[in-house]
Amino acid sequence: MALSQQRQEKSKQNRFFETESTHHYLVADEVMQLFKPSSGSVSTEAKMNAQTDNLVDDFLSAINTNSDINFNALVETFTDSQVPINPANFDSYLEYLANNVVNHSIHTSSPRFIGHMTSALPYFVRSLAKLMTAMNQNVVKIETAKAFSPYERQALAMMHRLIYNFSDEFYTQHVQNNQSTLGILVSGGTAANIIALWCARNKSLGAKNSFAGVEKEGLAAALDYYGYQGAVVIGSELMHYSLTKPQIY
Repeated sequence: MALSQQRQEKSKQNRFFETESTHHYLVADEVMQLFKPSSGSVSTEAKMNAQTDNLVDDFLSAINTNSDINFNALVETFTDSQVPINPANFDSYLEYLANNVVNHSIHTSSPRFIGHMTSALPYFVRSLAKLMTAMNQNVVKIETAKAFSPYERQALAMMHRLIYNFSDEFYTQHVQNNQSTLGILVSGGTAANIIALWCARNKSLGAKNSFAGVEKEGLAAALDYYGYQGAVVIGSELMHYSLTKPQIY
Protein backbone atom coordinates (compact mmCIF):
# COMPACT_ATOMS: atom_id res chain seq x y z
CA MET A 1 0.00 0.00 0.00
CA ALA A 2 1.42 3.36 -1.02
CA LEU A 3 2.13 5.89 1.65
CA SER A 4 -0.19 8.42 0.03
CA GLN A 5 -3.04 5.87 0.21
CA GLN A 6 -2.21 4.94 3.77
CA ARG A 7 -2.51 8.57 4.84
CA GLN A 8 -6.17 8.49 3.86
CA GLU A 9 -6.85 5.77 6.40
CA LYS A 10 -6.75 5.88 10.16
CA SER A 11 -5.71 2.76 11.94
CA LYS A 12 -8.44 1.84 14.46
CA GLN A 13 -6.34 -0.77 16.29
CA ASN A 14 -2.88 -2.18 16.54
CA ARG A 15 -3.48 -5.20 14.35
CA PHE A 16 -0.21 -6.90 15.13
CA PHE A 17 -1.19 -7.19 18.81
CA GLU A 18 -2.63 -10.65 19.31
CA THR A 19 -4.98 -11.23 22.24
CA GLU A 20 -5.49 -15.01 22.09
CA SER A 21 -3.51 -17.09 24.52
CA THR A 22 -0.72 -19.23 23.10
CA HIS A 23 1.38 -21.89 24.77
CA HIS A 24 4.75 -20.51 25.84
CA TYR A 25 6.74 -23.17 24.05
CA LEU A 26 5.03 -22.39 20.76
CA VAL A 27 5.85 -18.72 21.11
CA ALA A 28 9.46 -19.51 22.09
CA ASP A 29 9.84 -21.79 19.06
CA GLU A 30 8.41 -19.10 16.78
CA VAL A 31 10.89 -16.56 18.14
CA MET A 32 13.81 -18.95 17.73
CA GLN A 33 12.90 -19.44 14.08
CA LEU A 34 13.62 -15.74 13.52
CA PHE A 35 17.32 -16.37 14.21
CA LYS A 36 17.74 -19.57 12.20
CA PRO A 37 19.02 -19.31 8.61
CA SER A 38 17.02 -21.27 6.09
CA SER A 39 16.95 -21.86 2.36
CA GLY A 40 14.12 -19.40 1.98
CA SER A 41 15.55 -16.72 4.26
CA VAL A 42 17.36 -14.96 1.40
CA SER A 43 14.23 -14.62 -0.73
CA THR A 44 12.19 -13.63 2.31
CA GLU A 45 14.66 -10.89 3.21
CA ALA A 46 14.69 -9.69 -0.40
CA LYS A 47 10.91 -9.35 -0.24
CA MET A 48 11.18 -7.46 3.04
CA ASN A 49 13.79 -5.16 1.53
CA ALA A 50 11.53 -4.42 -1.42
CA GLN A 51 8.60 -3.58 0.84
CA THR A 52 10.74 -1.39 3.07
CA ASP A 53 12.33 0.35 0.08
CA ASN A 54 8.88 1.21 -1.25
CA LEU A 55 7.95 2.69 2.11
CA VAL A 56 11.19 4.69 2.20
CA ASP A 57 10.67 5.99 -1.34
CA ASP A 58 7.12 7.10 -0.55
CA PHE A 59 8.29 8.81 2.63
CA LEU A 60 11.17 10.67 1.00
CA SER A 61 9.09 11.78 -1.98
CA ALA A 62 6.30 13.27 0.14
CA ILE A 63 5.80 17.01 -0.29
CA ASN A 64 4.31 17.94 3.06
CA THR A 65 6.60 18.01 6.08
CA ASN A 66 3.93 16.81 8.51
CA SER A 67 0.59 15.00 8.68
CA ASP A 68 -2.61 16.79 9.70
CA ILE A 69 -3.44 14.51 12.64
CA ASN A 70 -3.71 16.19 16.03
CA PHE A 71 -0.81 15.20 18.28
CA ASN A 72 -3.05 14.28 21.22
CA ALA A 73 -5.08 12.02 18.96
CA LEU A 74 -1.87 10.42 17.72
CA VAL A 75 -0.70 9.78 21.28
CA GLU A 76 -3.85 7.76 21.93
CA THR A 77 -2.59 5.24 19.36
CA PHE A 78 0.34 4.38 21.63
CA THR A 79 -1.31 3.87 25.02
CA ASP A 80 -1.43 0.05 25.06
CA SER A 81 1.26 -1.12 27.50
CA GLN A 82 0.62 -4.85 27.11
CA VAL A 83 3.37 -6.82 25.39
CA PRO A 84 2.03 -8.79 22.37
CA ILE A 85 1.57 -12.48 23.13
CA ASN A 86 2.71 -13.68 19.72
CA PRO A 87 5.52 -12.41 17.47
CA ALA A 88 4.16 -10.33 14.60
CA ASN A 89 4.70 -11.33 11.01
CA PHE A 90 6.67 -8.81 8.98
CA ASP A 91 3.84 -7.76 6.66
CA SER A 92 1.41 -6.86 9.44
CA TYR A 93 4.10 -5.15 11.50
CA LEU A 94 5.28 -3.06 8.55
CA GLU A 95 1.70 -2.09 7.81
CA TYR A 96 1.28 -1.04 11.44
CA LEU A 97 4.44 1.07 11.24
CA ALA A 98 3.31 2.62 7.97
CA ASN A 99 -0.14 3.55 9.26
CA ASN A 100 0.76 4.71 12.74
CA VAL A 101 4.40 5.81 12.72
CA VAL A 102 5.72 6.53 9.23
CA ASN A 103 2.57 8.32 8.10
CA HIS A 104 2.85 10.83 10.92
CA SER A 105 6.62 11.22 11.10
CA ILE A 106 8.26 14.55 10.31
CA HIS A 107 9.87 14.76 6.87
CA THR A 108 13.17 16.24 8.01
CA SER A 109 14.67 15.79 4.53
CA SER A 110 12.00 17.96 2.90
CA PRO A 111 13.22 21.31 1.50
CA ARG A 112 10.20 22.82 3.26
CA PHE A 113 11.46 21.71 6.65
CA ILE A 114 13.66 24.36 8.22
CA GLY A 115 14.63 25.66 11.62
CA HIS A 116 16.09 22.54 13.20
CA MET A 117 19.48 20.83 13.31
CA THR A 118 18.00 17.57 11.96
CA SER A 119 18.02 17.61 8.17
CA ALA A 120 18.49 15.45 5.10
CA LEU A 121 21.09 12.67 5.05
CA PRO A 122 23.48 11.85 2.19
CA TYR A 123 22.02 9.13 -0.03
CA PHE A 124 24.64 6.53 0.91
CA VAL A 125 23.82 6.57 4.63
CA ARG A 126 20.79 4.29 4.22
CA SER A 127 22.84 1.57 2.53
CA LEU A 128 25.66 1.83 5.05
CA ALA A 129 23.16 1.69 7.91
CA LYS A 130 21.90 -1.61 6.54
CA LEU A 131 25.46 -2.96 6.44
CA MET A 132 26.18 -1.85 10.00
CA THR A 133 22.94 -3.43 11.24
CA ALA A 134 23.84 -6.73 9.61
CA MET A 135 27.36 -6.69 11.09
CA ASN A 136 26.02 -5.79 14.58
CA GLN A 137 29.37 -4.81 16.07
CA ASN A 138 29.94 -3.68 19.67
CA VAL A 139 32.96 -1.41 20.05
CA VAL A 140 33.03 -1.82 23.82
CA LYS A 141 35.10 -4.98 23.41
CA ILE A 142 37.70 -6.13 20.87
CA GLU A 143 36.02 -9.56 20.98
CA THR A 144 32.94 -8.04 19.36
CA ALA A 145 34.58 -5.39 17.18
CA LYS A 146 38.03 -6.55 16.07
CA ALA A 147 38.20 -4.13 13.14
CA PHE A 148 35.61 -1.55 14.16
CA SER A 149 37.40 -0.56 17.36
CA PRO A 150 40.63 0.62 15.68
CA TYR A 151 38.56 2.01 12.81
CA GLU A 152 36.62 4.15 15.30
CA ARG A 153 39.84 5.33 16.95
CA GLN A 154 41.16 6.39 13.55
CA ALA A 155 37.97 8.35 12.81
CA LEU A 156 38.20 10.10 16.18
CA ALA A 157 41.82 10.99 15.53
CA MET A 158 40.84 12.53 12.18
CA MET A 159 38.17 14.70 13.81
CA HIS A 160 40.57 15.61 16.62
CA ARG A 161 43.14 16.69 14.04
CA LEU A 162 40.62 18.85 12.21
CA ILE A 163 40.02 20.80 15.43
CA TYR A 164 43.38 20.81 17.22
CA ASN A 165 45.86 19.93 14.46
CA PHE A 166 48.59 18.68 16.77
CA SER A 167 51.89 17.31 15.46
CA ASP A 168 52.29 14.10 13.48
CA GLU A 169 54.17 12.65 16.42
CA PHE A 170 51.20 13.27 18.72
CA TYR A 171 48.78 11.33 16.52
CA THR A 172 51.30 8.54 15.91
CA GLN A 173 51.53 8.15 19.67
CA HIS A 174 47.83 8.35 20.51
CA VAL A 175 45.73 7.21 17.55
CA GLN A 176 45.81 3.50 18.51
CA ASN A 177 46.99 3.82 22.10
CA ASN A 178 44.33 2.22 24.29
CA GLN A 179 45.55 4.33 27.21
CA SER A 180 44.66 7.52 25.32
CA THR A 181 41.27 8.96 24.45
CA LEU A 182 41.03 11.49 21.63
CA GLY A 183 37.26 11.55 21.76
CA ILE A 184 34.13 9.48 22.08
CA LEU A 185 31.28 8.73 19.69
CA VAL A 186 27.87 9.19 21.29
CA SER A 187 24.24 8.93 20.27
CA GLY A 188 23.48 12.65 20.23
CA GLY A 189 24.14 16.18 21.43
CA THR A 190 22.73 15.71 24.93
CA ALA A 191 25.02 12.78 25.69
CA ALA A 192 27.95 14.70 24.17
CA ASN A 193 27.35 17.75 26.37
CA ILE A 194 26.90 15.73 29.56
CA ILE A 195 30.09 13.74 28.88
CA ALA A 196 31.94 16.99 28.13
CA LEU A 197 30.84 18.38 31.50
CA TRP A 198 31.94 15.17 33.16
CA CYS A 199 35.38 15.43 31.55
CA ALA A 200 35.67 19.12 32.47
CA ARG A 201 34.82 18.33 36.08
CA ASN A 202 37.41 15.56 36.23
CA LYS A 203 40.06 17.79 34.68
CA SER A 204 39.34 20.76 36.95
CA LEU A 205 39.26 18.62 40.08
CA GLY A 206 41.74 15.99 38.98
CA ALA A 207 44.38 14.03 40.84
CA LYS A 208 47.17 16.07 42.44
CA ASN A 209 49.83 15.07 44.94
CA SER A 210 48.09 12.90 47.56
CA PHE A 211 44.60 13.62 46.22
CA ALA A 212 43.30 10.85 43.92
CA GLY A 213 40.86 13.10 42.04
CA VAL A 214 37.13 13.77 42.09
CA GLU A 215 36.37 10.61 40.15
CA LYS A 216 37.72 8.43 42.95
CA GLU A 217 37.22 10.54 46.08
CA GLY A 218 33.99 12.38 45.29
CA LEU A 219 32.95 16.00 44.92
CA ALA A 220 32.99 16.94 48.60
CA ALA A 221 36.57 15.75 49.04
CA ALA A 222 37.61 17.47 45.81
CA LEU A 223 36.16 20.83 46.83
CA ASP A 224 37.80 20.54 50.22
CA TYR A 225 41.19 19.67 48.76
CA TYR A 226 41.18 22.53 46.25
CA GLY A 227 39.71 25.00 48.72
CA TYR A 228 36.50 25.66 46.77
CA GLN A 229 33.05 26.29 48.18
CA GLY A 230 31.29 24.91 45.14
CA ALA A 231 31.43 24.21 41.41
CA VAL A 232 29.30 25.83 38.71
CA VAL A 233 28.74 25.75 34.98
CA ILE A 234 28.74 29.18 33.35
CA GLY A 235 26.90 29.73 30.08
CA SER A 236 24.78 32.25 28.22
CA GLU A 237 21.07 32.06 27.38
CA LEU A 238 22.12 30.42 24.11
CA MET A 239 23.46 27.44 26.02
CA HIS A 240 21.83 24.15 24.94
CA TYR A 241 19.09 23.01 27.30
CA SER A 242 20.81 19.64 27.77
CA LEU A 243 23.41 21.36 29.94
CA THR A 244 20.81 21.79 32.67
CA LYS A 245 20.06 18.05 32.77
CA PRO A 246 23.08 16.47 34.46
CA GLN A 247 23.27 16.25 38.21
CA ILE A 248 27.00 15.67 38.39
CA TYR A 249 27.99 18.64 40.55
